[in-house]
Amino acid sequence: MRYFSSQPLWRYLTVIMIALIAGWSVYTLENQRQQSRFSTDVEKQRHALSKAFSQLYELQLSAQLYLQQEGGPTRDKFHAFIDNHTQKRSGLDSVMWLPRVNRAELKQFAAQQGHYHPFPPLNNHACQWVMRGDTFPALYLSPKAAAEGYLGWRADAQCENTVTMERAYFKRQPVARLIHDEQGHGVRWFAAITARDGQLAGFLSTTLYFDTFLPTLWQDDTPAPDMGLIAREAFGHQQMFTTHSTQALQKWRNTHSPDITIPIAGSEEGLVVRFTHLRGLHTGLLYGVLVGLLVLSLGLSVLASFWSYANRLSLAQHLVNKQTRQLTHQAQHDSLTGLANRAALDNALEGALQQVSAQYSEHFTLLFIDLDRFKVVNDSLGHVTGDKLLKQVAKRLNQSVSGERVFRFGGDEFIILLKADSSLALAQTKAKHLLQALSTPYKVDEHMINLSASIGIASVNKANASVTDIIQQADIAMYHAKQTRDRLAIFQPAMLAKVQQRFIVEQDLKKGLAQQQFHLMFQPIFDGEQETLSHAEALLRWQHPTLGRISPAEFIPIAEETGYIIELGDWVLEQVADVLDNWHTRFPANQCPSITVNVSAKQCQSATFADDVASLIARHQFAPQCLGLEMTETALLEHSETVGRNLRQLHALGIKLYLDDFGTGYSSLSLLRQYPFSVIKMDRSFIMDIDQPNGKAAPLCRGMIAMAHAVGLTVVAEGVETKQQLCWLRQHQCDYLQGYVLSRPIERTALEDWLLPQSNQRMVLVHG
Repeated sequence: MRYFSSQPLWRYLTVIMIALIAGWSVYTLENQRQQSRFSTDVEKQRHALSKAFSQLYELQLSAQLYLQQEGGPTRDKFHAFIDNHTQKRSGLDSVMWLPRVNRAELKQFAAQQGHYHPFPPLNNHACQWVMRGDTFPALYLSPKAAAEGYLGWRADAQCENTVTMERAYFKRQPVARLIHDEQGHGVRWFAAITARDGQLAGFLSTTLYFDTFLPTLWQDDTPAPDMGLIAREAFGHQQMFTTHSTQALQKWRNTHSPDITIPIAGSEEGLVVRFTHLRGLHTGLLYGVLVGLLVLSLGLSVLASFWSYANRLSLAQHLVNKQTRQLTHQAQHDSLTGLANRAALDNALEGALQQVSAQYSEHFTLLFIDLDRFKVVNDSLGHVTGDKLLKQVAKRLNQSVSGERVFRFGGDEFIILLKADSSLALAQTKAKHLLQALSTPYKVDEHMINLSASIGIASVNKANASVTDIIQQADIAMYHAKQTRDRLAIFQPAMLAKVQQRFIVEQDLKKGLAQQQFHLMFQPIFDGEQETLSHAEALLRWQHPTLGRISPAEFIPIAEETGYIIELGDWVLEQVADVLDNWHTRFPANQCPSITVNVSAKQCQSATFADDVASLIARHQFAPQCLGLEMTETALLEHSETVGRNLRQLHALGIKLYLDDFGTGYSSLSLLRQYPFSVIKMDRSFIMDIDQPNGKAAPLCRGMIAMAHAVGLTVVAEGVETKQQLCWLRQHQCDYLQGYVLSRPIERTALEDWLLPQSNQRMVLVHG
């Protein structure tokens, strides 16, 4: 006591003031916290209610579009759609199909259904609406509606329903109305379903009651353990739903939200809801009193208060740190597969390079994996199935290379970084194991999917290599494996040179044509019987200023891929037309040979190709019979309608059509029947072995020649390389011969020398 009495009054006043300030601060902050949490919960519940009504409206709209496209529902289509688009516990009371039935034919309609009794019975009184001559009994029902006896219920028996149905019919959109009946308060939507001829087929009706729908939405009787709700009509005072009694909601310590209007999609009506925070004890006041008493009694309440807030700050800091760790993890990992991502790969490669630089390791190896034809899965089964498949692939990769780091590089590409100093032999062994594991069929939902992969291997032992270079090497090796169909390849410097050259070729294609780097060569084709020059095939050549002569086998596929083949093909046709024009004026008609031009798939499949060729002929003087067009089977397999139209127009112009590489495809005979070809060119793969006494090439060639002659076609043998082949082909009446044994491709001037009167055009090598 002496201690207390010796203390000055201002200290007591200070303690009391601190206690009051602390108590008031705690009281205010606690109220703000609870109010903030309540406001957040109110916004969540408002959003959930709005979203639920919108989803139900979208369900009704989707069902309307689906059933209209199907020309009206059948029982199976109705149940299949409802089962697929509603959950088992959706809170819906009923989903019904109400077909349009003439009132006079209702009995006959009911008799056709069997055990079907529409109710209420028809009477002379019908609601005044546009469809009053018809009635709409429930025919197909959701399982719950069927259990509750809705089968046969006539929606038009209630005039309130007919008003909504009439609006739905004229608006061609689902329309809703609030309902009040013996089952309670709720919402009913009607969507008009029309047949393909625009006539009304019936209505789709969806009904919910708030007493069952809202608890199902919340998965409880209330939105939250300490939250109540009361809902009433937006344009009236009728109470539609409440979670508690009025007395429980109006207690003095409760907090209420402002009135919130929840629109009901498809209706001009809505709900006005008010949420109530159901408080037990007034925690803010209680905390304040306790803090004040502690300050007064112990003199340490202020420190206790600061400790309490410091503890809350510590918790907040803990949450921040946890969130930071999660964000860091997300920044380094792929959200779909859970594998490390590209950023993590860059860090790992930088670390591996530092290990090599510090001589902690001599080298490291990575595998670049690409799934073959994965785009087909996405295009045919959808991206959701594709994502599920990628998850399974990632799981297999982790299981197959335990202890190694697996990264998702992007799309359907993955990278595995092997442990330091792993040998190439070990890398190949692991790659083969991966190929085997990835090729095992995958079960995704109801689909069994077969998949293969291509793997590129790159080993790095230079500390000055960049991350980009390392990945590029593995990527190039993978591309090489995919191109060669070997499925596995180790990076070699020659691969990089090839890729770089391909890039140069691709970039210089268009420039090469503008700078006149392309020119034509001509390979003579001889008449097998007369031994004279018959015609020539125009061959495109490219003399690059730095790369030298580039083979057509190299630049033609690139031109096909880039689409530049169209421009190249047009240039070739224009050059050949100029040559033919020149010959037309210089040589007699019987000495002027025709020229054949190879046509690409993209040209054949162009809708304007035949018109372009016709325009070319119209601009020049040569006869159309002097121009021949060669095309392979692959050029004809796609866009068959467009290709057929082009070929028929070209044939009508008088142009000879050649089927090139005959016998190498699957549909060569079918193409002869389908398209107006005049000439077939036997592929060189048959010609090279015809002089083998026990081989199959000779009988096949005899058969092709005989078959062609039987249907009125002529035959060109290409790739004739030896005198024995030449003699065999002449002996078996092959019409035309082409090959190095007769003549290599020559310049235009050399070919023109053969056309001069004093020139001997005969096949001198036959007797040479």
